[in-house]
Amino acid sequence: MKYKWGPTKAQRREFAKRMATDTAYSEAYNQRKEQRAEKKRSASKFDYQTAGGEYIPTESQNKAAFELMNT
Repeated sequence: MKYKWGPTKAQRREFAKRMATDTAYSEAYNQRKEQRAEKKRSASKFDYQTAGGEYIPTESQNKAAFELMNT
């Protein structure tokens, strides 16, 4: 398994402090984050408009749900 970088505790604290105090930094960060997400969504073949609308539970899940509702 290869190494994956992660911030240290000090770096996490510094980031949280900067996000809480510096509004320009936090706005820029959130804007970059949204741009990355939008870029991924535009290149994706996943249909975001219809996702999650047609869930059909299994028979055991259906029975368990009705039992929980009746108790």
